[in-house]
Amino acid sequence: MEYLFTFLEGIASFISPCLLPMIPIYIGYFIGENEKDSKKAIINSVGFVFGFTIIFILLSIFASTLRKFD
Repeated sequence: MEYLFTFLEGIASFISPCLLPMIPIYIGYFIGENEKDSKKAIINSVGFVFGFTIIFILLSIFASTLRKFD
């Protein structure tokens, strides 16, 4: 049940007023400027998500190593 609430909170934070104006920018980035190719949009989406995942993993590793020095 805890995971369900966490998931719903993530969805609620996604539709926050701060992020709503950026959704067309994300869609435009994924599709490309003049491209209407769905394969390219999927590749761009996966790359975007993979980039964020790598950055957050590296930041969490860095934060956990700093905590060990306390």
